[in-house]
Amino acid sequence: MKTAGYKQIMSKVPNITINLTNENSSKTGLSSPKDPTLYDKHMKCFHRFTPKMWKLYKIAYILTRKQEAVSRKQLSFRQRIRQANQYSKSPAIKKLLYLLTPTQRTFVQMQIKTKYSPKDRYFTLDEKIAALSIMKQFSKCYECLTQVFDLPSTHTLRSILQKINIHPGPINFINRRLKEQVKVMKQKDKLCLLMWDEILLQPHLDYDAKKKHIVGFEDFGGRRNARFADHAMVFMVRGIQNGWKFPLAYYLCDGATQIDQLAKSIKTISKIIIDSGLYLVAFVCKNGKRNLAAVNKLKFESARRKLRRGERCYGNITIKNQTIIPLYDPPTLIKGVRNNLLNYNLEFDCAEREERKFASWRIIEQAYRMDLTHNVYRLMPKITMEHVIKSKMNIKKVKNVTQVLSMTMGGFIHHHTKLKGHVNTIYGPLKMPEKEGLDTAEMILFFDRLFDSVNGHTLKPEKPLRVAVSDNSPHLSFWQKAIKRLRRMRFVDPVDKKPLKESIVLRNWISTLQGFRKLWKILKKYKFKHFRPRILNQDSLVHFFGQIRSLGERNAKPTCSEFESSFKTLLLNNLKSRCIVGSNSENKTDGPLLFTLKEFIRCRAKHASNDDGLTQNLSDLETKTKLSDKIQNYDDICSSIARRIMRSSHVKECQICRNLISDPTKSELVPSERLLKTFEDADVILAQIMSNVCYLHHTALMLEIELYTLMDLHWLNCQQHHNVLKKLLISYMVVLFISKWCNGINDILTDDERVSLS
Repeated sequence: MKTAGYKQIMSKVPNITINLTNENSSKTGLSSPKDPTLYDKHMKCFHRFTPKMWKLYKIAYILTRKQEAVSRKQLSFRQRIRQANQYSKSPAIKKLLYLLTPTQRTFVQMQIKTKYSPKDRYFTLDEKIAALSIMKQFSKCYECLTQVFDLPSTHTLRSILQKINIHPGPINFINRRLKEQVKVMKQKDKLCLLMWDEILLQPHLDYDAKKKHIVGFEDFGGRRNARFADHAMVFMVRGIQNGWKFPLAYYLCDGATQIDQLAKSIKTISKIIIDSGLYLVAFVCKNGKRNLAAVNKLKFESARRKLRRGERCYGNITIKNQTIIPLYDPPTLIKGVRNNLLNYNLEFDCAEREERKFASWRIIEQAYRMDLTHNVYRLMPKITMEHVIKSKMNIKKVKNVTQVLSMTMGGFIHHHTKLKGHVNTIYGPLKMPEKEGLDTAEMILFFDRLFDSVNGHTLKPEKPLRVAVSDNSPHLSFWQKAIKRLRRMRFVDPVDKKPLKESIVLRNWISTLQGFRKLWKILKKYKFKHFRPRILNQDSLVHFFGQIRSLGERNAKPTCSEFESSFKTLLLNNLKSRCIVGSNSENKTDGPLLFTLKEFIRCRAKHASNDDGLTQNLSDLETKTKLSDKIQNYDDICSSIARRIMRSSHVKECQICRNLISDPTKSELVPSERLLKTFEDADVILAQIMSNVCYLHHTALMLEIELYTLMDLHWLNCQQHHNVLKKLLISYMVVLFISKWCNGINDILTDDERVSLS
């Protein structure tokens, strides 16, 4: 029986083998049906196999083949990873990546490594910030780019900005980070200056769901006023040694900041800088009337404190025992000279019993016309009508001013005063007046040297005075002579030559040159061998404003909300932005940010607390809440409220809640009569108190408390979700009411602007 059974079983083995081959050949790709290890191990025992054992053998064979296939795939994947690492570390790839900018390098590496499905992709914080820079520059194009390249979604990028809570006034977490950064800085790098300026904004109201208040009102940090903000005052600190910078704070204001408020803000920011461990040695601002008044007020307060202590006063500002020298922005000063010269003559080297000298803009216009001859080549090819002709002039460009008040223009005028006869031009024969031409050329050459002396940025001189200041440079002696000469200058009427009132521009030039001399004495105490005077201007702040305007579409007047969003973005990506067209600054000394907000986001991610799910859900949904232009009546608003409530994970599956807020007799989500009546009552209550609380902090919370107190919501009788449903309903009613109210105010502001422009 055993022999017959054995032969019967062995006759089935080839069939089993053939079946195994047919089943697995397509999966494994192997021609041999035998597994050497498995076959050799059990070959001598085949005569003992029962039919059940043969079935188990078949299953084991299949599993073994599958294990081999998986092992080969793992080996192949490891080899591909190893090859990719070797490829990425090759000298050719390193050289290629080295030629790219940091943002471009991050983008290329992002495309190389991300080959997963969209749900499985993981992006580092640096990659997200690089993508955020692209999205802010080209918001409409970014959605298309995400379809072509591996990029984070817009929702992911917006969530990064939501993690950063900045606000007008001093920002606590930035101040703490500043103190930490100062501890690791060298002694020379701690010397810094403070600059401030205003950027023009578009009056517009937007609801901030995270802060629970309306953005767009005048805001000085701890105090908000019921005025629409149309300016932002930004304070930036900058290092004197290597040009590092950081915008510390901003304020939203209606019109130009008032003098008392400006002086208070300057003192507040100065104390923060000094408390951080930095050595604040200078202020830099424009020579506007409010800046002058605020600086003079701080000077007066410092002088009064010193006189009480019996100390001598030298015209400086003292804050927390730190001597601070006020300076005025040299590019603004040179523009002021040009602007005054357009309407008045400049008398210089005034002295009794001497012939009077006058510089006139008429001579500069004459020089421009005399350069337009019939010859192919011009002596002043850079000078155009935008530089000279008043009706065609671009007043804001500093480059145009410096090209007119330059050695080229002065030399041209001086040369043509000595020519006898006329010059044939496209305007006909012209001749340069000798006396007035020589005087104007002398004045132009003086201001050319003066601006060079406060605009140097290299150790090797580009021009005699356009170089870094040192003990061996001619700056100190030139400044001393320039101060004496500026004191003998005055603007006079071009007709009767009567002197006008004392010029603010000339007085501020004198004050600035004196400040430069005082500052050099202070820097030498800290063992400075030289310093670059170009750092002592507002080019960094002007460039920062240009970056804010350039984010997204070209927006010369961003709203308050857009300004805050751009402010956060630039602090995240280290002020990476596309080139600013038409900027006044050359940015040759524009240093990097002292620190970015990347570490703050990383710390927030590590220490993120598990908030209540309802609160998080509300925050996410409120962030997306924007009232459409079509939602104008109660039906549309209540339909929007019902949809948002039913999307909440807390009440999504509850049929009782659905029947309470919607009409159960209809298949679509139609608001119930009780919901419509509730919103009508809420609209009346909120409209009565909105004007009193609209500009305050936490406006939404105040409105919610008012509704909790006055509204009867007992009809929300779902026992399981009563509190949740009540909270959701009140929250969304307040949010949509605020959005509707803001839209109405924005329409009025837009109409007023159109009327003023027309």
